[in-house]
Amino acid sequence: MSDIMLKIFNSKINFPDIEISVGEKIGIYTQNPDKLLSNLLKIIIKPKKYTEEYILEGMDAENLSYFSRRIFHVVSSELWNEKNILKIIKKKTENRKITIISAKDINMDEILKVSLEIEKNLSKENIMVITNSKEFLEAVCDKVIDENGNSMVLEEGTFIKRLDNMEEIENINEVEGKYIPLLLKKRELNVR
Repeated sequence: MSDIMLKIFNSKINFPDIEISVGEKIGIYTQNPDKLLSNLLKIIIKPKKYTEEYILEGMDAENLSYFSRRIFHVVSSELWNEKNILKIIKKKTENRKITIISAKDINMDEILKVSLEIEKNLSKENIMVITNSKEFLEAVCDKVIDENGNSMVLEEGTFIKRLDNMEEIENINEVEGKYIPLLLKKRELNVR
């Protein structure tokens, strides 16, 4: 069996070429997550119509749309009558092998809760995140591409940001005041 969980190549609608290996967490940075998710769902439902190559769990699954739909757990407050993304993630059944999370304008508190849930209970899972939030991608993903399929750099290091004014800090000793909420990150996504 191949280690490719999902491969979409040469889509006939706006969706980047993507390949997810077993246990990988890939993000797509876009200003329109709803449209990209809609296109992905079209590909999942009718892969032969919308893409040249569609591999699922190492198999050419172009003619297996029913099988294809049963593999995915789609997390989107736009699709479900639930604004809390974490609640939708927790409803995932065991047989769903790829979790797709589509979120826009997600706040820091929710990013923290979702990333902790993924780290605690879904660390070996296959996850695709489609969002306009660079912070969400930094918190969850191993690799990030833009909506055209171009690879984006996730720099490794220690990054400190004040949460009150979102100002980046080089050294923690620069902080004046007795109580300043800080965000410490191990990765930072370069977005222009």
